[in-house]
Amino acid sequence: MSHRIYLYHVNYPGEAADEDLMMVEIGYGLPVFLHPLLVGEGLIGGNNYNIHTPGKNSGLFYPAETGIENLKRFYNFIEKHQSELIERPEEFTIAKARIFDYLVKLDQDYFNLDAWDVFNTNTESHHEQATDLLEDIQNNNLVITKAMDSADPGHLKLSLFSRDSAPGFENFKEFLNHPDFDYGWGVFDHSEATSDVEIFEENGLWGLKDQKGNLIGAVFYFLDFKTSVGNINKCLINNFTSPTSGEIDNVVPSVNIPFIFHTFCFISSPFDF
Repeated sequence: MSHRIYLYHVNYPGEAADEDLMMVEIGYGLPVFLHPLLVGEGLIGGNNYNIHTPGKNSGLFYPAETGIENLKRFYNFIEKHQSELIERPEEFTIAKARIFDYLVKLDQDYFNLDAWDVFNTNTESHHEQATDLLEDIQNNNLVITKAMDSADPGHLKLSLFSRDSAPGFENFKEFLNHPDFDYGWGVFDHSEATSDVEIFEENGLWGLKDQKGNLIGAVFYFLDFKTSVGNINKCLINNFTSPTSGEIDNVVPSVNIPFIFHTFCFISSPFDF
């Protein structure tokens, strides 16, 4: 098993509490496209967990609210430049909506990046390694911020990011589009998450709304496979075209919406099968 790094959402640095939430458990490092979560005054302090080894307890803490807004800004930037960055636009749209829905429910003050397990593989002190990691994340966020401020995804060159930010990948786009990440949603531990998403019907088509009634997925409408088995077959068998004439753009067959237990066929505009 690879050595792990953890991201927690906490209220009290260095003090474990029942309301603490483990957001990420991943081998070796947090993907660089999620580093925008970790901005602002990064501080080194005692972790909330993995505190059982004397002298080896140095974690990073970042203000949560600032990080959430910054990550949302970055994902909106990616969406704006998806023709240059995204290979599977429909899947990105779904992942982005899920991540935003997940983040809006976070109401504690800090993110705690806990790399205790990874730090144990190095002979340097945990504090020294935490200092290096803090600087690496700061540098990566400078690269990302420059890309956003200049509206130029060309600045997202792996050579500009800190060492080992995306080992084994040729470029940022290849890294971002790796299917295991699911555009970030596959990185988060959402096993304990709940959803206040509402399914609604409009003109014979189905969609999702958040608590405030906002449409999730921007312009997407979707047809519920389980209530329209015949339509599912038409959607798939006819190679994403209507049973009569005219193409249906941006169809994503068999996409599972979290916590809803339905499978939908996504289309970019209302269409009567």
